[in-house]
Amino acid sequence: MVEQRQAITLAKDELLSLKSHSSADAQFKKSESMATVSSLWRDFKLKQRVLEEKLLGLEERLHTEAIVNADTKEYLTSKHKSLLSELDKWETKYEQDIGDMTRDITNITDQRNTLLENLASLKARKEEEILRDAALKEKEIFELAEAKKKRELLKRQNKAARRIQKEMRNFVKRKKEIEALGGGKKEKKGGKGKKK
Repeated sequence: MVEQRQAITLAKDELLSLKSHSSADAQFKKSESMATVSSLWRDFKLKQRVLEEKLLGLEERLHTEAIVNADTKEYLTSKHKSLLSELDKWETKYEQDIGDMTRDITNITDQRNTLLENLASLKARKEEEILRDAALKEKEIFELAEAKKKRELLKRQNKAARRIQKEMRNFVKRKKEIEALGGGKKEKKGGKGKKK
């Protein structure tokens, strides 16, 4: 029985030793696991803080972007409206300008056609005047030629008449000379003839 008691004591000691060893191991394991959990917890807390700061930064950027986006959207909407009204004005002005230019082109074309008609009639009248002037010149030249011919004819006639007169004077002179040489016979005859 002593042996049994020793064995029981030994067993108790071993059990106590095991218990103490187990409990120390358990505490160590518990401390180690707590340290690991604590480390992980701190790690996660750090990551959470970093992510929260990132989130705050991103939220601020999002807020800024939202404000900028709203302002840009408002500006672009107002600009779009003003551009649409400008476009309407320009289209109206374009239509009006095209209408004015079309009227101007029509008026200018009509004026051009009128001027071309006037030019054609003036050219025709100028040609008539040129033909009339040419006819008048020809008539004048013809009349001058006729007048020259008449003058030359009159000159020849005058020359011929003077020659005839000269010949007649010479004839009368010779006749008188012959009569004067012939004596008074002829005078008597002439005188007798006169008396009769």
